[in-house]
Amino acid sequence: MTNELMKIVDNREEDIIELKSRIRHLRIAMEHAVCDCEKGYIINARNGLLHALRNDYSIDIGK
Repeated sequence: MTNELMKIVDNREEDIIELKSRIRHLRIAMEHAVCDCEKGYIINARNGLLHALRNDYSIDIGK
């Protein structure tokens, strides 16, 4: 493969690793949110999920 193709492959592998990490983080946040909901802490669950989404995707989410 050419150097350009190798760079593309390397970048894709890095993207996949980063995506797996983000998914893992969001999955943990969802598990915590479920526990909060079961305890009646709905606002805590909502805030925890919003915090996880903002941190992982650097997006502005409406309240």
